[in-house]
Amino acid sequence: MLQNTWLFQKFGLVNLYNLKSLDLAENKLTGTIDYRPLYNLQFLSHFDVSGNQLSGDLDALVTTSLTHADFSSNSFTSLRFKKYKGSLQTLRFCDVSNNVIQNNVANILENIPPNTERFFISSNRIYGTLSDSFNNIPKLREFNIASNSISGSLPDSLNSLRELRQVDISSNALSGKLPSFADSFATLEELDLSNQARGFTGSIPDDVWRSLSLKVLNLAGNRLTGTIPSLVGNLAVLEMFDLSNNLFLKGTIPSQMGLLDGKYTIWFIFSAIS
Repeated sequence: MLQNTWLFQKFGLVNLYNLKSLDLAENKLTGTIDYRPLYNLQFLSHFDVSGNQLSGDLDALVTTSLTHADFSSNSFTSLRFKKYKGSLQTLRFCDVSNNVIQNNVANILENIPPNTERFFISSNRIYGTLSDSFNNIPKLREFNIASNSISGSLPDSLNSLRELRQVDISSNALSGKLPSFADSFATLEELDLSNQARGFTGSIPDDVWRSLSLKVLNLAGNRLTGTIPSLVGNLAVLEMFDLSNNLFLKGTIPSQMGLLDGKYTIWFIFSAIS
């Protein structure tokens, strides 16, 4: 296992100008990263230092050709994309989950490279409110910011993501009413907004019940009210459905639930908040 800090000079990495992939995951690397040698690796597309003991600032854009960046499961304290801000178009995958990053979420969303498709930043110390900056990342397919300290409401710009497949914003402090998902629900397969410290209120938008692609719907641990409409029968591929620990006090379970064909459908519906 590699020990100690970054020894680019010793191992000659600074001179490997044609290096395309650098995987140092699951070692015992400690200390901070000296990014300067990495900036010279102009063909580097895959960079993985996950599962180490690295700390300090995290620069997710280490080269202009990077497509895959994994910094997860370390002890980084801040995140930046500023090295190539405004010019980098190649990044598709970025995982910075399970660190101790303390950035404002609005600043992060405003600086993510525009072609990013998969972005994971769960289990950090991210704070602030979700802005309308989702408009800046129109190709986003998977987004996980669970287990942070995000507050406020969900922005309407989330509905502008026409290629969205998976969203997990669970275990934060969101509140307010759920927005319309009319456009994004054409492709959305998994939606987890469960366990909000403040809790979503109001009823579930009808758009949710019209989805033909939704497989996982978890809205447990909020303060949602209203009824489960007969439209629930439209969720033909649903596999997991959790509305437990809400305030659904009206109506009965629709008979249309029996029409669902989901292979692993699980129901947790009317358990109320104390």
